[in-house]
Amino acid sequence: MSRDALVVGINKYPFLKDSATGNYKHLTTPATDAEAIAQLLETHGNFRVKRFPASNIDGKLQVDPDKLVKTEELEAAILDLFLPESGKPPETALLFFAGHGLRKQLRQSLTQGFLATSDTSPSKNLWGLSLRELWEILQQSQAQQQVIWLDCCFSGELLNFKDTELGRHSSGCDRFLIAASRDYEVAYQQLDAKHGVLTGALLAGLDPHLVPEFEWITNRTLTVSVEQKLQAYYETTKIPQSPLISNHGEAIKLIQGRAKPHSQNQSDAKNFQNLRLEPHTINELVKLLRPFLEDERNRRPFLVLALGNDEPVLQHISWGGAVAIFIPDMVCKLADYGEVAPGKQALWALLEYMRSQVGVDVQQHIDNLRPLLDVRSRSDSFGVSPSSTATDTTSIDVLVQKVRSCLHDDIQRLHGTMPLLGVDHWVDLGELFVDVNILEEVTSSRNLELDDLWQDFSVGVKEYSSYRSLDRIGLGKRQQRVSGLTVLEKNTNLVVLGKPGSGKTTYLQRIVTECNEGRLQPHLIPMLINLRYFVDDGCSFEYNFERYLTQHWRLSDAEAELVLNQGRALILLDGLDEVAGICGREISKQIKQFSRTYPQNQLIVTCRTQSQESRFERFDYIEVADFNEKQVNAFAKHYFKVVCSNTKEGKAKARKFLEKLYLEENKTIRELVITPILLNLTCSVFHQTGKFYSKRSKLYEQGLELLLAKWDKSREIEREKIYRDLSLERKRELLSYLAVKKFEQQQYVLFEQEEIEGYIAEFLDIPQLDTRVVLKAIEAQHGLLIERSQKVWSFSHLTFQEYLAAKQIVIHLNSYELEKDILQDIVNHLPKKNWQEIFLAVVVMLPKADNLLIAMKMWIDKLLGNNEKIQNFLDWISEKVRVFNSPYEAHTIRVFYFEIGKSICIKTGFSSLYGIGFNSLIISKLIYDEICLDRSLAQCLKISINTEYCYNLTDRAFFIDVAIPYVTEPELKQKLGRLKKQLPNLNVTSEWIWSQVFINIAMANEELWMEKLRTVMIEHRNIGYDFNFNEKEMKLLEIYYDSNKLLVNCLNHDGVISNKIRQEIEESLFLPMPKSKNAHVKDKGDRSDIRLD
Repeated sequence: MSRDALVVGINKYPFLKDSATGNYKHLTTPATDAEAIAQLLETHGNFRVKRFPASNIDGKLQVDPDKLVKTEELEAAILDLFLPESGKPPETALLFFAGHGLRKQLRQSLTQGFLATSDTSPSKNLWGLSLRELWEILQQSQAQQQVIWLDCCFSGELLNFKDTELGRHSSGCDRFLIAASRDYEVAYQQLDAKHGVLTGALLAGLDPHLVPEFEWITNRTLTVSVEQKLQAYYETTKIPQSPLISNHGEAIKLIQGRAKPHSQNQSDAKNFQNLRLEPHTINELVKLLRPFLEDERNRRPFLVLALGNDEPVLQHISWGGAVAIFIPDMVCKLADYGEVAPGKQALWALLEYMRSQVGVDVQQHIDNLRPLLDVRSRSDSFGVSPSSTATDTTSIDVLVQKVRSCLHDDIQRLHGTMPLLGVDHWVDLGELFVDVNILEEVTSSRNLELDDLWQDFSVGVKEYSSYRSLDRIGLGKRQQRVSGLTVLEKNTNLVVLGKPGSGKTTYLQRIVTECNEGRLQPHLIPMLINLRYFVDDGCSFEYNFERYLTQHWRLSDAEAELVLNQGRALILLDGLDEVAGICGREISKQIKQFSRTYPQNQLIVTCRTQSQESRFERFDYIEVADFNEKQVNAFAKHYFKVVCSNTKEGKAKARKFLEKLYLEENKTIRELVITPILLNLTCSVFHQTGKFYSKRSKLYEQGLELLLAKWDKSREIEREKIYRDLSLERKRELLSYLAVKKFEQQQYVLFEQEEIEGYIAEFLDIPQLDTRVVLKAIEAQHGLLIERSQKVWSFSHLTFQEYLAAKQIVIHLNSYELEKDILQDIVNHLPKKNWQEIFLAVVVMLPKADNLLIAMKMWIDKLLGNNEKIQNFLDWISEKVRVFNSPYEAHTIRVFYFEIGKSICIKTGFSSLYGIGFNSLIISKLIYDEICLDRSLAQCLKISINTEYCYNLTDRAFFIDVAIPYVTEPELKQKLGRLKKQLPNLNVTSEWIWSQVFINIAMANEELWMEKLRTVMIEHRNIGYDFNFNEKEMKLLEIYYDSNKLLVNCLNHDGVISNKIRQEIEESLFLPMPKSKNAHVKDKGDRSDIRLD
């Protein structure tokens, strides 16, 4: 947490006795003090409070007045606050202690102070926690802001160190220390016994209703208030107790104001024209005004004479109380109120009246004080002189609009254009931008089981056959997508995560330009800061965003603080992952501090997926979604409109690009374009060549190179060298190794974190403990590995995983010594559908693919082994084609009859004879009469075989009608005509056709009619045989068919293949094994026992 407080109140001291009376020295107020402070910090200070000791009292966790606290318990609690074991203390750490303080005499003039705990017993030399130990803890703590309030006796010893190390601002932290008394003084409770004296002053000074809404009580304003209240209290009670207060470093915001302004106009004037009141200035005002306001009866008349009877500010002044308390409260309210007339501050009016009532010496004192009360002047950058400020600008709205006007052109010039790959000039953002979609649940934060993700993927693979599907690794339940601009309406701080090139920077550019043009949140000042440039630009400001914005907006400190306090800034910080080392950590710390100090403003930070180590408190984490089809289409149309010479050409080229992209053969390219940077690359290639690369591996290689090196280089990003010893080639080899390792498994997509870390350790030969750094570096720097769910990883694109696996295989195949063994290992993966793209890629990347194709063909031939029925089936196909008089190549016709014969043998379900892939292309060309005849007859028989289609009489009649025109044999034509007449009469009412009587008649004749058709087909066309394949044999035929199909695709896939090998393979496709070889095939690698699941 960024703001933590430990609040301690100890009442019980069973081992401490009063030496005079012998009574136990229990206390009554510390627990009450601590609980009051705790509630105030929780409710109005945004602190996470730990109460100590705590118990559940009346249903609430409260400081327990009766509970005992041991020294070691208090020490552990303080260490947890300032020096936690995690090594990450809060940004602001506050310790409040109320209880006994003890003073141990070491030598004649040497003492040591302690915070007493319940087990304290000086007689046993048990004193509690020493203030010296507390000082040492503070010195070692990395908490940026340290606040210590000690309401106990002798606590001033802690501030004795202020002239040494504790007081040095060079220590790098801000400190605010208050001790209730000096190191030799005791501390008292109030006379009414409600609180300790110091706690009472703290509670009064921290009252949120003393400060206007959205402003803060800081350590500096609290210092003035506590000093004044305690001074007044001591004057009244004469108690000899003097608090010690020490402030070092920048202001620390403690409590946020809750006072509502009495009217909007006066509130705006007050905020814009607020005075700067330093503690010294307030003390001087107390001295000057005390003679006039000492008597409570004179206070209101005096201010009425100075300001007028009708001034609303008079209604907000409390007139009673000690003068030392009244005057600071009153002057602060007058300063906050602002003007009582144009150009006339309320506080000035009071001093002018007082000046008229005093002598020359006091007048001179007032005149000397007047410059300290000047309104902080605004810069003349906007063309407004200081003298005209009060009259020309009376509201925050005017100030904001003037800043927006001044910055408008700069914002459009800096952020209104964007670069495009393959284009020499930057292009207008509005012409190219595609609305970003946002996932409101970060993918890597999901708690999904690996098995569930794999199941989702497996289902998705089947659905991916849809020709417009894009993401092949769409895992888990599809999340609701929200428009990137819509998500801003929640007005919350955001961390936008996304892979490299996912569009995070463009998203922020869109936000800042839309706001700049007044179409989005026109009441805010937009500011986009590229953090990689801020490393240099912000160095002179110590990366303090408030100071940086003040200069950039060309405002005075008061005006900038007014803008920020009113929540009128939209701050966009791009590329948190692009700043590293000491600067990166400091910038992250400043972002946290800024968001805590000015919570009314909206901050949006972009970062690559999960690359930041610590999360930001009170930020919502969202993720840029991959492009969907609509976004891809829109980007392509915008891209070609921009790069082409005229609109007509751009539309034509975009249409051609999208037509090509959605072809089934380009599904692997289609998967890449879900990432905007890779879509840009794909469009660029198409624009230059008019097509995709004939060798798609060239596009994949360019995409990998873009993500591995060029993207960061083009943006001038120098990453931390987390794995500095790895060259670009070595990184590729590591990724290839991971790709192959996973593809060798049945579950070939998802890595468990321990699994992938093991592979990295194995490849790099490093301890597994070090691999997480490498894994996170690959994710953050390249986005090629991403966390799909907590501790579940995968490649960002299945296409890249396939390509990298193929690359690894090619490297091994190019080693002559390993080629034979590698070939055998590779072809054993032929039945696996997920290896198809790998085989295609390997064929293209090999310098010569002959040996791989020969090995594939041998594996396929051995697959069916000596199965007699399957060999008879292939013999029938061979014989059918041998006597077939066709102009087409024999292997093409064999494919056709393989599909017909296999389909007829399927006894259940219905499968069309119009197959997928290359077979559909073949069939579409085969218009030869005999082929059309055989296909129609086979389709008719297929319908008849499946009993669920027995009543589909219309289809059977239809296919007979289709077949008859292709019949040249009169006898066959007559037999087909008779078979059609034997079908039940369809010229009846639809009620009759669907009646049970009609169905029974059709069923009775079904088997007889089907066998008559089969007999005619065998007799006249030599087709229609039932080979009685069992389930395993049908599975073997399916694998055989798919493997041959892949082999043909490899032959036609732009690989380097000799004509001789190509011809030999094509001529032997779908042929039975020679009888002489078939008898011994079992000994040569029979695949009939291949795994069929």
